[in-house]
Amino acid sequence: MACFLVPLGSPEATETAKGKGPVPTGLTLRAPFLPLIASYPPKPLYPLYPLYPCILTLQEVTMSPETRSLGARLSTHDLAVAGVFGALAIVLAFTPLGLIPVPNPSEAATSLHLPAIIAGILSGPIVGALVGLVLAVSTWYLYSTAFITFAGGNLLVALAAAFLPRLLIGVTAYYAFRPLRRWPALAAAVAGLVGTLTNTFGVLGILIFLGTLPVALLAPIFSMNVPIEVALALVVTIPTVAVLRARRGRVAALRD
Repeated sequence: MACFLVPLGSPEATETAKGKGPVPTGLTLRAPFLPLIASYPPKPLYPLYPLYPCILTLQEVTMSPETRSLGARLSTHDLAVAGVFGALAIVLAFTPLGLIPVPNPSEAATSLHLPAIIAGILSGPIVGALVGLVLAVSTWYLYSTAFITFAGGNLLVALAAAFLPRLLIGVTAYYAFRPLRRWPALAAAVAGLVGTLTNTFGVLGILIFLGTLPVALLAPIFSMNVPIEVALALVVTIPTVAVLRARRGRVAALRD
């Protein structure tokens, strides 16, 4: 980063801030808010004129798309994806569509993890985590008593089991997809598998190791719930990614 000195509020500062004035060789002016400072400085700054504050000029790499995204993590498209898939997560949580009856102590396998997986692939880990948060809040509202019971009455353990795995579903799905993105069908399958196991292992693991969930329940749950939930993830994720490939620029996990 380099800088040069001009008087605050001077014509030179105004012209430079607008991109019309002299800029040091090899550098590109990137100061979108500087015109407001240069052309109309607040009165309390008048005594600082002699200090000639520095106008920063950044190299092009400073304002690359990656850097800009750090300042504005979520685009309008990302917010729309978060809204749509968050709403879908709520629908699944509050209707029978999110639960598949199975003959074991859990009584049901779930499809609640699917929106977070798709959202993570479509718009990245932050959106995946937001949809997972919606899922976590919904399931806590419905099943908080069960979580607290299996957590041995420990509220922190219950909250950890209800929230942490759900927040990570879309995150792990995205990062599982990325290394295999040149083979989208395989990447979607792996992302679906990883996202599903993040949910299952996360919830059960926390309740077993930090709570009071009996270890004996693992066998019936993993023998029935996990195969159904993984199969659902594959059936939904692979075709969805295949359809979205036509809009490659709008799928975060497919970008090079």
